[in-house]
Amino acid sequence: MRAIAISPLLRGLLKDGGELCGVFSGALGIRCGSLAVMLQSENVAASCAAAVSGLPAGGAGCRVGARVSLRGDSILLGDATQIDLAGAEIWGGMTVEPLSPMTPARLAQALETVKNCLLRHRREDGFSLLLGGLGWDENEPACPAFYNRALRAILLLRRAVASGNPEQAAEAQKNLVGFGAGLTPSGDDFLTGFWAAVLMLSGNRAAAVSHAINRLADPAARTTIYGYSELWALQKGYCGEPVCSAIRALAEGVHADEALGRLASFGGTTGADTVLGIAEALLTLAV
Repeated sequence: MRAIAISPLLRGLLKDGGELCGVFSGALGIRCGSLAVMLQSENVAASCAAAVSGLPAGGAGCRVGARVSLRGDSILLGDATQIDLAGAEIWGGMTVEPLSPMTPARLAQALETVKNCLLRHRREDGFSLLLGGLGWDENEPACPAFYNRALRAILLLRRAVASGNPEQAAEAQKNLVGFGAGLTPSGDDFLTGFWAAVLMLSGNRAAAVSHAINRLADPAARTTIYGYSELWALQKGYCGEPVCSAIRALAEGVHADEALGRLASFGGTTGADTVLGIAEALLTLAV
């Protein structure tokens, strides 16, 4: 079998081997319709997937827990499956790269665009229930008491980053990692969008938050291997292509509504929760 495209993290993660911990399609950051193989090494499930030509539908034959190793230009899955990496394309658009600071006018336009996206793509669960409490929908009733923890943490995170207090930001995010249901809990999705946007758009403030991002490793045991894979990749300077593309589109003011809508449509609540994280980053940077 041949790999069509691979994550830029793949070879580095597998230099010492790992194990297969999931096979799925249409993953966030992976081209729609591609087959993504989630790999684990040193107890970390990383966003280092490969789109593979010829792998059976649903990953049949790729047993979760099977050993994975890198041998030359091939990935070996268990005893029988070999994936040729020679000539595979590296997924582009996944690097969290600093962008030019947004002008006040561009920032105001971006905030309006992202607010409209959140209202159009609200969900019946996930962090869409926080829209009223966070001020993104004045007509939304107060969020359920269950979400008060998340609401307080987000407001504290907003203040901590705006005031340049990375230690306080690191503490605030502890109440978000692993919060919510699903393969990628809402809190993890929110933090992915939030930190990616802060790093890409905050200019000289980016260095002030690096400490908080590095501290994402502290509460890893609170979340799923899939949720933490997003945060782990972010620490390495990578994020899903739809996330990076949406942030770039907002910064440039070109096709931003389309890029945000594409991101918001992923998963049950994953995309919408990630967009909310981007929204909060914009609001924080506007202070």
